[in-house]
Amino acid sequence: LLDLGNPQTGEAWLVGPPYGRDMILAVASSAPIFNVDRLQNEAAQPYLSALSAALKRVRAVGNRIAVSAMLVETVPKPEPAE
Repeated sequence: LLDLGNPQTGEAWLVGPPYGRDMILAVASSAPIFNVDRLQNEAAQPYLSALSAALKRVRAVGNRIAVSAMLVETVPKPEPAE
């Protein structure tokens, strides 16, 4: 079981259908990746294009980048027993 979010702030990510296997990618850099804040919910294609350009820029000036992938299996929340 994996809880995603921040219990101190109440921020969380909701999971909904379709359930199944998903992948989470974590990207770390020795310098900020983006120069401006990004939207919390953003369409994939514009975000991925901006991420690709930003990672190239960060790496071009000698900063280090690390990426890790994790598979997660999502399932519906069980109904409470009566």
